[in-house]
Parts: sequence; C-alpha cells; structure tokens
Amino acid sequence: MAEAPPDLSLATTPHMYKRLESNDYIRVLILEPSQDPSAPLRCSIKQREICLTAEQYECISYTWGGQILEHSLHCDDGSEVKITAKLHSALSRFRSESHNRCLWADAVCINQADPEEKSRQIPLMPWIYQNASKVLVWLGIGLNGESETMQSLARGVKPNSAEAQELVRSFF
Repeated sequence: MAEAPPDLSLATTPHMYKRLESNDYIRVLILEPSQDPSAPLRCSIKQREICLTAEQYECISYTWGGQILEHSLHCDDGSEVKITAKLHSALSRFRSESHNRCLWADAVCINQADPEEKSRQIPLMPWIYQNASKVLVWLGIGLNGESETMQSLARGVKPNSAEAQELVRSFF
C-alpha cells in the first residue's frame, strides 16, 4: 500500500539540508506551478552534479534586503524553508502557471546555516550564474517611479526594441 504524500499545507518542520554529495554538487529548487498567484510556494530541493547542470536551471538575482525570514517555501518532504519577503516575491513572480521551474537562488540552494558549505559554494557562484540557461533579475515590486526607471534602462540597453518593450511590460 502506497504511503500518502505529506500534507504540505501544514508544513512547519524546518527543512533539514542533506550534506552535498561532493564539492562538485549544487542544489537546485524545483518550483511547482500554480495558477493562483497567492497560493503557497511549493518546491523540491534536489542535488545536481555541477558539470551536468549547465543550462538546466535559471538563476535568480535579487537583493536580499532585510534578513527577516517571514515567509515559507513548502518542500515536498513536508518541511519548510523560511525565506525573506524579497525572495518570496521573486519566486511568486517567476513561478509558472503550468509547469515546474528549475531555479537556483542562493538563500535556498546554499545551506545558510553551514559555514563550511558556504565557504565551498560561494566561490562557485560565478560558474553557477555563467552556466544558467537564464539569469532572472528581480528588482522588487514596482513602486512610484520604478516604471520610468525600467523604461529608461530598457531604452539604454536596446533602444526601441521589441525585446526591451516586452521586458518593461513583463516587469509591471
């Protein structure tokens, strides 16, 4: 008889990071889809051999902001990773409506409570970003004046291009 999956809506157990298999491994988070933007964030955290991960994940670049871990990322094992409001808003924005998304975000993919792991993983970050299929940049939720700033940045990168205009539309 198959065991029922854990009820992720009740996850309150802190996530226990498994030691990386070797110095040649990183973690990625597989973010589950939702058509409801306010639905809880659900994921699995997987280890991948670094030489086999090239272009199989997207990196999220964002500002950490405050260090208050006020939101939850619910893992498929019934545990949760506490995350900042900024990472929560980035993951909510980048979550697909229809398919899993393989992402790398330092606050989740590096065990922040393990100084030894951090000392091994942080030097790998240039490689991690360079070998991602995309780097998704999260500047935060648009407030007064950000729309004009983004439009200026887009014009500076590729003036009047369809790609720049789409970037601005997708951000706001």
